[in-house]
Amino acid sequence: MISAPETRPEIEITASDVTYRYSRKGAGGLSGFTLSVKGGVVGLVGPNGAGKTTFLKTVIGLLEPQSGTVSIGGRPSREAMATGGLGYLPETPLLPAYLTVQAFLRGVSLASPRASDPSTWSWSEDLKSLLEMRCSALSTGQAKRVALTAARLDGPSVIVLDEPTTGLDPSAVQRLRRELEAEKARGVTAIVSSHHLDELQRVADAIAFVKDGAVIGTVSRAESPGAFTDLDRRFAELFGDDDDA
Repeated sequence: MISAPETRPEIEITASDVTYRYSRKGAGGLSGFTLSVKGGVVGLVGPNGAGKTTFLKTVIGLLEPQSGTVSIGGRPSREAMATGGLGYLPETPLLPAYLTVQAFLRGVSLASPRASDPSTWSWSEDLKSLLEMRCSALSTGQAKRVALTAARLDGPSVIVLDEPTTGLDPSAVQRLRRELEAEKARGVTAIVSSHHLDELQRVADAIAFVKDGAVIGTVSRAESPGAFTDLDRRFAELFGDDDDA
């Protein structure tokens, strides 16, 4: 979190009847995916191969929908991504193996005009012992912590996180939770794909349930606060005993 955070207008993300099909079967494409979110933390929940990661990639412009549209603040997602203000954490971060953590974060900061010095971020204390390590020497959890920091250096208005807690120890998960709360207070819209329903119960303002490339149900904390106390039951109702869940 930047020491003097700037509160920004909430950005709306809209997906309208999005289709994206892979050439290989069972790759987790999209079929009529429709969702609109604005402000706060929105969780994506569904079995493996449901299309969650594919949707996140259309949001950040890595994939172009074959039909339908994805917009951020009223602009096509690729255009919004090109002009900055969007942070992305992939499920498996690929960091430059030959750079130290410090050199990598400094490079990200220099490439992001709005980014403050990494030393001013609350994660810097957590990363201090890693700064001189080469990225190739990081464990899975350490690499995830570094990538999370990099995704937020620009003070983005939209943050897209794909399975952000995978590989993190309990203290790092708690820290991420606090950071998401701080980002919400700043007006950030965060989309988080996760299999950890207990964690989403703590941080999400809304949940979208995804199956076979489409949203099959949503629940809002503001409209149905009780629903967030038993997401496991809701998941079982929608997905049954899916072995891939």
